[in-house]
Amino acid sequence: MPGLRIAVLGKPRVTRDDGSPVELGSAKATALLLYLATTGERHSRPALAGLLWGDLPEEGALANLRLALTKLRRVADDNLQVTRGYVAADPSSYWLDRRELEAALAGGDGDLERVRAAVGLYRGDFLDDLVVRGAPEFEEWAGREREHLRRLAVTGLARLADDAATRSDPAAGAELARRMLSLDPLSEEAHRLLMRFLAQKDDRAAALAQFETCPPRPGRGAGGRAVPGDGPAHRPHSRRRARPRPPGAWPSGGGA
Repeated sequence: MPGLRIAVLGKPRVTRDDGSPVELGSAKATALLLYLATTGERHSRPALAGLLWGDLPEEGALANLRLALTKLRRVADDNLQVTRGYVAADPSSYWLDRRELEAALAGGDGDLERVRAAVGLYRGDFLDDLVVRGAPEFEEWAGREREHLRRLAVTGLARLADDAATRSDPAAGAELARRMLSLDPLSEEAHRLLMRFLAQKDDRAAALAQFETCPPRPGRGAGGRAVPGDGPAHRPHSRRRARPRPPGAWPSGGGA
């Protein structure tokens, strides 16, 4: 069975096993294949029609779905399961980068080399640059996936950063922390890690400069000073957004 390689972490790419690109014909046909491949589930025709052509009457939406399926079957018929009742992509017939990322980060720390390879697959946000007009339900789904996968990538980077700390490799750790911040600028953990690694590199000036970029806690004034109503009961998200201590303020042993 001809295999496909489907990349959804960043700008979407669909290629055959030999590296040749698969031309899908339209944004809606592309979105349909990527949705089927990402979910790995059976979907009824009316559900798919509403997902991608929700701005049309049902009859017109179903007609457009039939046209999109005709385009897909010309290039990926062996990868699809199409009946009158449902449509699905056969998970055994394609490689999917999202699946690799989730598998590598499932459970505990796992195989760090596998985590490193999986995080390397994260080229950017889910379905970056894919514009699908007139499909608000699809966009809502893609937005949820985008947030989930971004958090997953940050988790993987944090595991690798912890490994860099264990190996006393502050240069590698600092790069990993910076990448964490590029995905989640409000991550207290990433700010702490970057300051610690910079301090370990004896770059105290950079560590202090990084401290100045940390977002203050909600309800605090300039410089993170406490203001009325700043007690724990008033800031349920303080752990995530709390401003880390500056270098030199950590307890002995370098704990964050």
